[in-house]
Amino acid sequence: MWTYVGRRLLLMVPTLFLISLLNFAIVNLAPAKRPTNVSTTGELDTSASMEAKEAEHIFRRTFYLDRPIFLNTRYSLTDGEILWLLAAPAREGELPKARRRAFDDLDDYGRTIVPHLMRLATLAADDRETLREGPLRSDYEGRWRDARPGWIRGERPPGVSAWPPPPSPPPFDDAFCERLLSLAVDRLGNNAPRRPIVVYGGEAPPETLAFNREVREEQTLLRGILTDRKTGDREKLVKWAAWYDGRRAEWEYSLGDKVAMTLTETRFFNFWRNLAHLDLGTSFTHRKKVWDLILERIDKSLVLSLGSLLLAYLISIPLGILSAVNHRSLGDVAVTVLLFALYSFPPTFLGVLLVIFFGIDLKWFPVSAFHSAGYDELTVLGKLRDTAWHVTLPMLTLTVASLAYYSRFMKAGLLDVIREDYVRTARAKGLSEFVVVVRHAARNSLIPIITLLGASLPVIVGGSIVVEFIFEIDGMGKLAYEAAIKKDYAVIMGINILVAVLTTVGVFLADLAYAVADPRIRYR
Repeated sequence: MWTYVGRRLLLMVPTLFLISLLNFAIVNLAPAKRPTNVSTTGELDTSASMEAKEAEHIFRRTFYLDRPIFLNTRYSLTDGEILWLLAAPAREGELPKARRRAFDDLDDYGRTIVPHLMRLATLAADDRETLREGPLRSDYEGRWRDARPGWIRGERPPGVSAWPPPPSPPPFDDAFCERLLSLAVDRLGNNAPRRPIVVYGGEAPPETLAFNREVREEQTLLRGILTDRKTGDREKLVKWAAWYDGRRAEWEYSLGDKVAMTLTETRFFNFWRNLAHLDLGTSFTHRKKVWDLILERIDKSLVLSLGSLLLAYLISIPLGILSAVNHRSLGDVAVTVLLFALYSFPPTFLGVLLVIFFGIDLKWFPVSAFHSAGYDELTVLGKLRDTAWHVTLPMLTLTVASLAYYSRFMKAGLLDVIREDYVRTARAKGLSEFVVVVRHAARNSLIPIITLLGASLPVIVGGSIVVEFIFEIDGMGKLAYEAAIKKDYAVIMGINILVAVLTTVGVFLADLAYAVADPRIRYR
């Protein structure tokens, strides 16, 4: 028995790993299209709302979308690569989509490319001959030729005798260098400042507060450089150089720093690190931690789903036993017809009927919410009474549809067991029919019911979307629906992982319950 339990527990580890890996793949292969804050000319786009920008920032930070997936080798970036991306707005004929992609890449590189930006800005301001005649220009022109269409390389489709003359690569003249200097200085203002740590759903620890104060002081200093309209790009570069000289050591990576950056500053590593700490990320819709959101709503779904499940079992199991004992009798037919008539009612239609009849017309039960307005002021008994009063209609809506489902399973299982030899032996011993059916036959026919109960564990936590919307209950089902509509990936992935854990636990508990229900089952 214990050997089997150990094997099953060990098997849960790779199962949960593969499910979590699937969630990781979904986020990284099909993320929502993020808005860009850069226009096609390379200027900042101020039309986007601050709320949308904050939501985008939360989303990208939650899943570390500004970092490579598996290996981070950005310390090996070259000045030529940064020059090609930085000069995108200055290239003739560059498509707007390519420009946006170049600026998105520069945004993702973050503070890693500050040394490259400083060197390029210095060359564009003070050493243009090196920029024109050195290897950077050769590298740039090579990238330019590789990125052009085939007709620039002399390739022509059949039937075309001539093409218009292809555009030449940038001449690296003074106008280009001035444009490059302006772009580099503007990009320093975007990439060089550190970002404060935003804490949602609680107070920040003292070390975080101290770090944020230091970051805000630095941002105030750098903002003064950016917003000074009286000075040109060269004067701003002098101030940037003074700031950079005092922090140059931050970009001097040792071998250990490079190894750590390669392995740890990636999406894959941070995904598993956060998962190990039960950090499911931050919801950009609610501005809260996903785990806090789940804890806020899971109690309502537990009360509603668990209550309806217990009520369905308490009604359907006796009905299934009675139908099996009185198989093909008038009572069996009547119960079957009634249950399937109730099963034919969709929860949406049934819930609306209950609301109209019992809530609006008779006014016996409330039609929305989970608690009354003064719930917090009630006694413990009053709170229980108030909760039962509010969940009666939604619980009935969930229960009615499942009665036929569970009772048919119970009836089918009991009909199979009641023909076994040990049941006939029990009758031959002179035991009453009640003892034979309830104590011997019904117990061993619970296997299908236990299987369904194990599979229902994630449903208990997941809640019911339809019922929660009809009765305006802020449960897990409504949370999952709203997250799917608003593409709140953190909430969706958090609920998926929680459901995966509960599914594996439910299957494991169902296996253990088999041996309790049927003594013939033994695990080795």
